[in-house]
Amino acid sequence: MTWLLDVNVLVAWGWKDHTDHDRVELWLGSLMQAGTDHLLTSAIPELGFVRVSVQRSQGTVTTKEAAKVLRGLLKALGDMHEFLPDDQDALSWPADLTSPSSPPPPLCRSRPPAPRWQHLHPDIASRGG
Repeated sequence: MTWLLDVNVLVAWGWKDHTDHDRVELWLGSLMQAGTDHLLTSAIPELGFVRVSVQRSQGTVTTKEAAKVLRGLLKALGDMHEFLPDDQDALSWPADLTSPSSPPPPLCRSRPPAPRWQHLHPDIASRGG
């Protein structure tokens, strides 16, 4: 299975004083031990991690320190992690993504998806790039 890690997961995993740190660490640990899942991040959750980390610390954590923690987290994921690029600006998405008649937006126009993405939902896997 492929998981897109959001800001909440990254923040909980990154900071031991977070309420859900242990729960996220156990979950990610079980995924890493199994070694069959793929963990994705993109610019939005990564930047969100830095922003929330600075805000929750009331400025005692700098953006540089938060970025260092994030690099460590992503490094710990090893080959299970992949950065999901997104070159689609927010204003170019269809107005109504829930409409059955709206074409699915492209996942990424700048490069083709990695072969292991083929097990995603066919609508995602077929977007190509």
